[in-house]
Amino acid sequence: MDEIDFINTNHPLNLEQEFGNGYIKLTDCSFNEYTGNYRVGGEILDKSHNMIGNLTIDGYIYDAYADNHNMNLKFFTEIDLKGDIEKIDSLYKKI
Repeated sequence: MDEIDFINTNHPLNLEQEFGNGYIKLTDCSFNEYTGNYRVGGEILDKSHNMIGNLTIDGYIYDAYADNHNMNLKFFTEIDLKGDIEKIDSLYKKI
């Protein structure tokens, strides 16, 4: 089985994604290829891009399979939101 090379797995990020009526800005990440543990840190922003909270995503990959045509990852994820929860909740957008 070939190994997958996770390029630049421990580096600062500057990725922003729409999140309801606001945004999530991912600022850093890390991945331990020996244990499968990963962490992504970020900020929760309102529609004016003011920070109203912090976002942390922790988890680990507990099973992986890959062959020449398929890849399967099983993982556990925990998401932690901290900050003004009422403001974060106000970002909810009905679809």
